[in-house]
Amino acid sequence: MKFTVQGKATLTVMILLLAGGTIFALKKFAPKPDKETRDEALPIVKVVAISPSSTSVKVPSQGILQAPTETSLAAEVGGTIISVGERFEVGQQFKKGDVLVEIDPADYASALAQMESNVADAKLNLALERGRARQAERDWKSVGNSGKPSELVLRLPQVMSAEAKLVSAEAAVEKARRDLERTKIRAPYDCQIRATYSEVGSFVAPGARIADVFELGGLEVRLPVPLDDFAFIEGAGEGSEVDFFITIAGEEQRWKGEIARDEGVIDRGSRSVYLVATIEPDGDSKFLNPGLFVRASIGGRRLENIFAIPRKALYGTDQVYVIDDEDKLNFRTVTVVRTETDRVLISEGLEEGERVCVTNLAAAIDKMKVRIKSDEDGGAEESTTGGAGGAPEPEA
Repeated sequence: MKFTVQGKATLTVMILLLAGGTIFALKKFAPKPDKETRDEALPIVKVVAISPSSTSVKVPSQGILQAPTETSLAAEVGGTIISVGERFEVGQQFKKGDVLVEIDPADYASALAQMESNVADAKLNLALERGRARQAERDWKSVGNSGKPSELVLRLPQVMSAEAKLVSAEAAVEKARRDLERTKIRAPYDCQIRATYSEVGSFVAPGARIADVFELGGLEVRLPVPLDDFAFIEGAGEGSEVDFFITIAGEEQRWKGEIARDEGVIDRGSRSVYLVATIEPDGDSKFLNPGLFVRASIGGRRLENIFAIPRKALYGTDQVYVIDDEDKLNFRTVTVVRTETDRVLISEGLEEGERVCVTNLAAAIDKMKVRIKSDEDGGAEESTTGGAGGAPEPEA
């Protein structure tokens, strides 16, 4: 079948009209999508409800245990060591007065005998001089002399010289006895040996080091406290309780102690005060020995009407974000009394019952609306008081 030019044009127009009608019908009768209202995307934050309370400050510190008394024993006389205590070894313990080392006493015993002989001679000489003095006085009177005889006639200078020689001889005996006693080096107190420097057969000169010992019983530890922390300790800290603790093999060991004294000097380099605490070992304290590094928590002043908030809620040095009743952020400047490891103590700038944001917001704006984290979001609102959070344990 042949179409004329006019027929082809008519067919084309009909096809276009049919296609347009089909498209119009599809648009007209196609199902329309439901309109949804999308919620505004708001930052989700976690908050804590605060209230004031009283809290005790704990001041962290650390130090090394040491004995209250440590002594380097030295020889006071020279000679050859002829014997040592059967437990004369590092770590062994001695009672006060026990002999640790004995130096050959032969020369000192001989010297003592010589000095005692000199005392006997001096006593004899004094007796003779006193007898001569009495005889001189009788002779003076027998020849009919009148008046008082002179000291030379009565031999008083000779008597005084004999008396002085006796005193000197007796003092020499005492020294010889002391030297003989010093050949035995004894424990000055109940002690334990830290180090030894001599053995049997060694020759020692006066002043030679024999051993280092330390006193048994209580232990001490010097605790450095920065001036900012020292302000929270009552007085000079004397009598304040101290908690000591270490962690060994995953198990925490704890002991009690107290501040004995303040050294009374501020270290210019660290701007710290050194407090000396005492600690009494108990029966199970096998680790509690000199040289042990311990952490400490010193009991400080009790603060009243204080808000304690998590440290992560503090922005900068003195700002927090408070969430109002409309769930909007409000920047608040507060007075920070103390910053600890995991909490901040605030005295002014907050009110009881307010909600403080504890979520770190990278781009917070004052009066910005937020959404409080709910149970569906994996958490709920918390609460905190001035005593919440406890005192932080000082880090080693």
